[in-house]
Amino acid sequence: MTEGPDAARGQQDRRLFVAVAGNIGAGKSSFISLLERRYRFSALYEPNEDNPFLEDFYAEMKRWAFHSQVFFLTKKFRFQKQLADYDGRIAVDRTVWEDVRVFAGHLAASGALNAHEWATLEELFTAVEPFLRRPDLLIYLKCPTRTLLRRIAGRGRAMEAGIDSGYLGALNRRYDRWYESWDYGDKLTLDTHRFDPETNLVDLHAMDECLRPWLEPDE
Repeated sequence: MTEGPDAARGQQDRRLFVAVAGNIGAGKSSFISLLERRYRFSALYEPNEDNPFLEDFYAEMKRWAFHSQVFFLTKKFRFQKQLADYDGRIAVDRTVWEDVRVFAGHLAASGALNAHEWATLEELFTAVEPFLRRPDLLIYLKCPTRTLLRRIAGRGRAMEAGIDSGYLGALNRRYDRWYESWDYGDKLTLDTHRFDPETNLVDLHAMDECLRPWLEPDE
């Protein structure tokens, strides 16, 4: 489902910031890799590999949630410096808004973040948000919980072995509410349950048609 584009759309090689949003296992990294190859994007990927708290977080969320979220916020704020200085096409794997409104919000609601920790994260984000570059286009990769679980199991990351349907389902519900409330720019949803533009030409064509208002593929 597409919402936009606005009247300023038109120059295909202009400065363009696309944010790719979605739950764990929704296919964000693969989708951004395709944007790099097909549409000449640069990319900033979710810094999971760099997060020294992430493995501990999955093992013991209540103890390590705050540490992990502060790490992600710090990295995303550094991403913003790169975004501010970049004049071409760039895609970002998960936004700082998702980190706060979806992931940290769920951790606070579930008790993994206590009230003081959640208030600190909210205050930090609120102080910085007015200075953030907002995406020109937000692409939400929507995927049902059972498919997320299958993909997570298939990629075989040991630290993700304990992720369960309750956690993913709660994040999916928060994602849906967050996306509906997003009013900072153009947005569209892609259902990635059976969507595979990497290997399916029909899906690739569908992707081109969805994105055509904003950009054209390299042939």
